[in-house]
Amino acid sequence: MKYNRLLLLWLLSFATCFLQAQTYEIRAVNKGNGYIGVEMRITAGTPPTTSDFLTDLVFGLKWEASYNVDLDDVITSDYGITKSGGRVTKGVYHFQAFFADNTAINFPSDWALNTWEEIMSVKNTLTGAGAGTFEVVEPSFDLTTDPNFGFSLADFTPVLTDLANSVPLPIGLENFTLTPQTNMIMVDWEMDSYPNTKGFEVQRAEDNVSFKDIAWVPGNGNSSGKYEWPDKDVEPGVTYYYRIKQVDLDEKVTYSDTKRASLKGSDNAVRIIPNPVNQVLRVILGANIPTATVSIKIIDTKGVVVMKRIYPLNANKKIELNVAGLARGQYFLTVANDRGLLVTKPFMKD
Repeated sequence: MKYNRLLLLWLLSFATCFLQAQTYEIRAVNKGNGYIGVEMRITAGTPPTTSDFLTDLVFGLKWEASYNVDLDDVITSDYGITKSGGRVTKGVYHFQAFFADNTAINFPSDWALNTWEEIMSVKNTLTGAGAGTFEVVEPSFDLTTDPNFGFSLADFTPVLTDLANSVPLPIGLENFTLTPQTNMIMVDWEMDSYPNTKGFEVQRAEDNVSFKDIAWVPGNGNSSGKYEWPDKDVEPGVTYYYRIKQVDLDEKVTYSDTKRASLKGSDNAVRIIPNPVNQVLRVILGANIPTATVSIKIIDTKGVVVMKRIYPLNANKKIELNVAGLARGQYFLTVANDRGLLVTKPFMKD
């Protein structure tokens, strides 16, 4: 069995006898964006008319197992073609069977000689990055006993031509990395060319379960290239889980693997986040700062105290300040305990 030929069982019934004397060719084609087509043409004899019909069509596709994909359940066909069972692996190849039901389907009225007519289109699913080659299956190869592809009819022996070479995966999300920096976690990823991408949701969770959208990054045209998002709303000592949700133009979604990262902070540090802030400003005191209560002041650039609070600290030593009522601009936050001033931090109010 040659590598460039595949397992084939075609069972065709035609309403008129003269069709059996015609010569047919079958091929798999790369339609782009992860779609594989199966086409047929007539190279000799009289073209069919709408009174001729096609029934009982059974065939398979084959591709290398290293291209670790399945074929979608949604199949586009004018001939009622559906999948027959799941993917089967034989040696270094995957196989998937298809069949048309027994309802007679008329040929197109304008199907001329030597004109390829698509009988099926199916999309491969994402499990990694790369490109693969699909082929129509070879005659007389017994893939499985249910269904059995181990025979072909003498009156229909089509010639197999061409392969669906380098069929791409729908999305090639690569090099998804997290880089903790001084006061943020940088989220980076790369994309292979895929024109159907609408954009990406950066999602985060603290429990590896309850993911929430924290940023939307639009696709850049053909969506290839590098993407990044700086997550500044993070605290030292907390483990964050991230994943990328890729959204197609048709609103279908694909998720990346999940990765985690955390910031290392000083036990003596005082931090405020986020900065700039719109509504709630969080103040985090390091674990080694010995204090039970703290005095918080917010001062504008003219030296006017616009907010003053005294807070008893909880075990996590975190304070939340509602600053939604402050005007936009720069401010200074001071934190003091009974021993004096601990820190002065500038911040911007959006």
